[in-house]
Amino acid sequence: MDIAWVAYYDNGQLSHKGNYKNSNKEGAWVGYNEDGTVDKASPGTFKDGVRISD
Repeated sequence: MDIAWVAYYDNGQLSHKGNYKNSNKEGAWVGYNEDGTVDKASPGTFKDGVRISD
């Protein structure tokens, strides 16, 4: 099952977004700071739940 996943901070700002496939992270994932900027430590591409690139 493929699921688009999005999470938000209490202030309404986007926190994380990405996709799950068969309960594993899949494809591009991005995390954001509370001020809306991209969290530089968080972006990555996943395959079967394993980070394959930044």
